[in-house]
Amino acid sequence: MARKKTRVAVLYNRVGEDEYERIRTIDPSSLDFKPRYNIHVATETEEYEAIVRGLQAEGFDARGVNIEESLSKLLHVLQKNPPDVIFNLIEFFNDNPRLEAQVAGLYDLYQIPYTGAPPFALSFCQRKGLTKQFLLANGVPTPRFKVLDKPNLPRRHGLRYPLIVKPGREDGSTGVEKGSVVHDLNQLLQRIDRAFEAFAP
Repeated sequence: MARKKTRVAVLYNRVGEDEYERIRTIDPSSLDFKPRYNIHVATETEEYEAIVRGLQAEGFDARGVNIEESLSKLLHVLQKNPPDVIFNLIEFFNDNPRLEAQVAGLYDLYQIPYTGAPPFALSFCQRKGLTKQFLLANGVPTPRFKVLDKPNLPRRHGLRYPLIVKPGREDGSTGVEKGSVVHDLNQLLQRIDRAFEAFAP
């Protein structure tokens, strides 16, 4: 008797414009730097399809499912003929990165194995200052840092330039861009003000 294939649901929540489609239209000669190699940008849809094809090529019964930010669609996947495992590509829900952990929590509630981090780790990593304290407490080297609750920083702050300014409670690299790297106090204070304006708690 043939062995039953493991059913894999590649879950994602694609809505609105695919920003990578727009990036494809950028003329490399218009950039203020020369790329070191030819730029090829895959769209989100192409990436999802490539993952499904790759899993199928390895013998899995894989399908892509776009839940489109819909809780009812997500629950339908989990409740009706649930997959054996979820390839989790949901990094935010209803445009809120803080709900990423809750989605993984639903997988746990329905006892469906999934790729990626569990809810605690996903929530913990959105507290960057706390994460750095945890790393230091466990002997993992990490650069010196300061966590600010308001946009005030003394001239003598005990840190060495260049510094990176980033919001402390956002997901991944949100809020980090070229201007996040600062080389003096004036740039630092300007960037702190900008971060608080854009990502006020």
